[in-house]
Amino acid sequence: MKSLRMMLLAAVLALTGTAQADNLAVGSVTMVPGQTKEVAISLENPQQAYTAFQLELVLPEGVTMVRDAQGRLMARLDDGRKADHVLNAADKGGGVCRLMSFSLSNSPFAGTDGPLLHVTLHADESLTEGTLTAVIQKQVMTGAGGTQEKWTDLPFAIGIESGNDHLAVEPLTLVPGQTQELAICLENPLQTYAAFQLELVLPAGIAVARGSDGRLMARLADGRKADHVLNVAAKGGGAYRLMSFSLSNAAYGGQEGPLVYVVVEAAADAPSGELTATLRSPVFTQADGTQVKWADVSFAITIGGEVIAGDVNSDGRVDGLDVVTLARYLVGEDPVPFNAAAANVNGDDGISIADVAGVIEISKSRNLEMAPSKYRNIEITK
Repeated sequence: MKSLRMMLLAAVLALTGTAQADNLAVGSVTMVPGQTKEVAISLENPQQAYTAFQLELVLPEGVTMVRDAQGRLMARLDDGRKADHVLNAADKGGGVCRLMSFSLSNSPFAGTDGPLLHVTLHADESLTEGTLTAVIQKQVMTGAGGTQEKWTDLPFAIGIESGNDHLAVEPLTLVPGQTQELAICLENPLQTYAAFQLELVLPAGIAVARGSDGRLMARLADGRKADHVLNVAAKGGGAYRLMSFSLSNAAYGGQEGPLVYVVVEAAADAPSGELTATLRSPVFTQADGTQVKWADVSFAITIGGEVIAGDVNSDGRVDGLDVVTLARYLVGEDPVPFNAAAANVNGDDGISIADVAGVIEISKSRNLEMAPSKYRNIEITK
């Protein structure tokens, strides 16, 4: 009886015209000022197959369809739904774009739901947070028999959110004499970039460290580089130029997080407190050669904390890891982090194998308070 009732209900819905109708749909669209984004227009057609369509996309002020290198409006049919269909897009002025598609063999679009076409939109940099309204109007869908259906206008919202591509630096605290990595992050929700150049300006008492080979120590983040290379050069006055590019013009991966790590070193007599460093004159280049110049970014590097004799890796304790770190340094490696002041436990003019013995003696005590008095502290001259 239950199945019979369901069959009767379905029949009544069909006869009264209240069954689900074919329609176009646009999902949630959010953009940030300056962003270029592809937006999907879906065809939900459980009742009828269609071979062609035409419609007009009316965009609000500040949102435009993007053109490619040949000056053509960027719109495409979805690969999963087109057969031998072609698509034409024309700018009618006043924010109106006409889109028309048909099949050379009168084939229907495949499937009964999901994206039918994609349009690439750009939100102007001047837009502020809020909701804008776009409209799909003058919709005409054509079936295989040539029958045409005219559908009602479809308004949809474009939400504008705050946000922009920018550089940021993760907080860093150094103990006098310590060497540590400084993470420079690229937050890029809007665009992808293939190259950059900038200057890192460090305050007195802090410098970019050099490795055992004499080169300035910096590296690109593994998760973001492709075949990119990085060059670092000292410019004097605490300034260092960083330049990176791709051999194949590939973009950096991802949209957030560390892009480059620079190993910085605090002098043994670096002044305590919060010091100011700057990323100066950053220029980022997109794959098509477009350059974007950003404002300078100032950030703080804090110098503070006690130098603990034997705490070579600056983790707050003295143990076997410090012995290993010191040994790596003595054989010519460049361990990071590394604290030269803490490594020189015997207080002579340099770091040697004798300091390894001192670190071992401290680590054996398990507690700095139990360490031999000659290794408990190092005097740092301010």
